[in-house]
Amino acid sequence: MGRLPVYITVCAAFAVLPALFSTPVSADPALLNRCADAGLSYEMRAAACSAFADQETSKERQSAAFALWAFAEIDSDNPGLSIARADTALKLYPHNYLAMAARGWGYLAFGNFDRARSNFYDAGRYDSENARMHSNLGLSAMAWEFDSYALTKQLAADVLDVEAHHLYALYLHGASAGALGDFDQGLKDAGTLISTYPSDPTGWELRALLHHNRAIKFDKSSDYATAILAYETALSLSEPAKVSLLRRYSWLLSTGPTGVRNSKKALALANQMMEEAGRKVRVHRQLALVHHTFAVALAANGNLREAEIEFDNVIEVFPSARSRLQKALAGAGYLKKSPSATLYELIGAIHACLETSCDALSVPLIYKTL
Repeated sequence: MGRLPVYITVCAAFAVLPALFSTPVSADPALLNRCADAGLSYEMRAAACSAFADQETSKERQSAAFALWAFAEIDSDNPGLSIARADTALKLYPHNYLAMAARGWGYLAFGNFDRARSNFYDAGRYDSENARMHSNLGLSAMAWEFDSYALTKQLAADVLDVEAHHLYALYLHGASAGALGDFDQGLKDAGTLISTYPSDPTGWELRALLHHNRAIKFDKSSDYATAILAYETALSLSEPAKVSLLRRYSWLLSTGPTGVRNSKKALALANQMMEEAGRKVRVHRQLALVHHTFAVALAANGNLREAEIEFDNVIEVFPSARSRLQKALAGAGYLKKSPSATLYELIGAIHACLETSCDALSVPLIYKTL
């Protein structure tokens, strides 16, 4: 799943510190508001977090600033710095469950699931509704990583019981509902996101993904058309364009059926995606998805040698991708059932598959559309 801001509110940071309002505040509280505001640029948030921590004399309140700073790092795809900020927060105040949750997100981004789970569980052990909310949100995102869609949906629902319009929880709830085949619920969640956050592309991206998956499942041309319209709307709201949005839209245009596919536009989107990824994506797991999409866009345009190089970058991070792809293409009749197929033969099979609008590339094990 693409990176979305976790959207931590200042009140959640204050909830970590029960004595906050009963003692004088020496730093400007407005700084903490800016520190927590996911709508601001990373630079503005980081400056506010740093200024609050420098001005504040209370270790507990300094800890709150560093915890929020850790979330700013996560939202900007800096998981290493996020872990470092969270560690600082916990040294200042060991009971800061917000910092525990932030550290969990950092480890999740790196694919260190054991440490991520441990931190999310630690955050949830505190007798606080907000602590449990942040714990459930992190565990929901981790369940998604393991294709545990029912658990993803349940944990996201638990978050929504506390904060009914939480952006990331709504996204996880809607995406997992769609993965379970409940497209009506998923589209309802997408509609809630669109009405609640009209200037944010997330709701439109979710709507596009749901219609894309429903089109694959039921082969409905109307769903493809609706997905394309939703992607275009999301792009109009995304400046600069989100890497995940470019990646998924390119994938649809590369792999869609005749009449939907637009290989030239798919490659243009993939090139834009690569440019954005070069500036933003720092985690190998995410880079692998980017290279995978670029490889398929190149293959759809007949650039097989270039596609081979890009797919080699995928295998370097996910060695199992090759065997999964080979199995799916062999099952669809585009590749001999031989373990000795070269990477170039594999890319050739992808190209042949795309030429006939086969659906082997839509197998969830190969590429998680949502």
